Amino acid sequence: MDKYKFLLIGELLLSGLLKLSFLSFLTDDIVWGLYCVWGLYGITNFRPNRRTYNRKNYTVFYVMLVLFLLSMLSPVFFKGQDLSSTIITYRSRYLIVLGIVLLWVGPSHTDLMRSIKTIAYIALFAAAVVYVYPSLYVTEENIEILREHQYMGSTDIMASWPGAFFAVLYFYILLQRVIEYGRKNDLFTLIIFMAYIFLMQNRSTLICALPLFVYALYRCKSKVKIPIILLGVAILSPFIIMIINSLMEETTQQLKDTDYNRWQAIYFFFYEQNSNLFTFLFGNGVPSKGSYYLQNVMNAQMYRNAYISDLGLLGSFYYYGICMMIILYSFVFKAAFNRKHAYPKFLKYYCWWILLVPTIHSFGLNSTDSIVNFCLILYMIVYYSSINYERTYGCISNNCQLQHCRNNKTVYRKYF
Repeated sequence: MDKYKFLLIGELLLSGLLKLSFLSFLTDDIVWGLYCVWGLYGITNFRPNRRTYNRKNYTVFYVMLVLFLLSMLSPVFFKGQDLSSTIITYRSRYLIVLGIVLLWVGPSHTDLMRSIKTIAYIALFAAAVVYVYPSLYVTEENIEILREHQYMGSTDIMASWPGAFFAVLYFYILLQRVIEYGRKNDLFTLIIFMAYIFLMQNRSTLICALPLFVYALYRCKSKVKIPIILLGVAILSPFIIMIINSLMEETTQQLKDTDYNRWQAIYFFFYEQNSNLFTFLFGNGVPSKGSYYLQNVMNAQMYRNAYISDLGLLGSFYYYGICMMIILYSFVFKAAFNRKHAYPKFLKYYCWWILLVPTIHSFGLNSTDSIVNFCLILYMIVYYSSINYERTYGCISNNCQLQHCRNNKTVYRKYF
């Protein structure tokens, strides 16, 4: 198995595409086991990539694992939670070592691009399937809730968007391609993925995606962009206006509502919980089954709609402390504001999104995917720093030096 196929299999696991109704036997524990098998396969079937697998890089993931273990002490000593149940509850957090597996295998830029592109197209297909046959992915209860929201005037069209992480990530890759090459095929594909994001109607995603999309259209030199834009606007304007009005009205109501779920989550987790220096540094830890800590959190969810997942990285700070956040943000800031062009534009765009809207980027909260997705982002930051993106792929990041790459389809396919 080559690195592309290895990476693709891992992405299929972490994208959520395996969580189908007819695969109900794939419980979270079984999926966790599949991740472990995938990691073991990578370690045993590939030689370590010396460029990425070195002490400087893998030490960071070990430190993050230690910080997870330190956060386990808070619920045990401060909330009376059982140690054994806490260790079991943290099992998905141990998957942070998959970052070390990625460093060991060392997927290349080409491997990453091919894998992300493949899973992004699968996500588009899955979205169409969910629209036609929603019970394949979600329960009848969730479908009924969606219908109730639609009846009340909501413009939501689906209850689930499997693989959305990779669809959005590929959208940022397409942005870079359109800005640097201006090819009409890329522009057309970018518009499709922009439509996907727009139909998701997630304000936190649109805040960053829409301005960058407009910027890409401005920078694109393709002669067909004007006809494509005019045609799209003419056909989709009524629906776009309806969605924008709905999102603006919903946002205004929520910001004024003191019972808004995010306000309630902030009040509950940051103002109503006991804290000390240790919890500030290493977090309050994750509640385990049967504990008073979990019961307290569940009551907040049930009676106040205070979900920690709504807080994104703020919720991660509550669970794991400021030390973990410093490590995460040191990576993100490094990629977002590096002026030496050591990172591709798409990775910068994604890191800007994390900084601009941290509430949507959960790390180690309610799903296993949140850990593994960050493993991939952190790996890419380490990888591109190790190879120095501009030096290695200069014809992509610096068109003024190698204009011939615009017409060199072989080079274009190789790198993208």
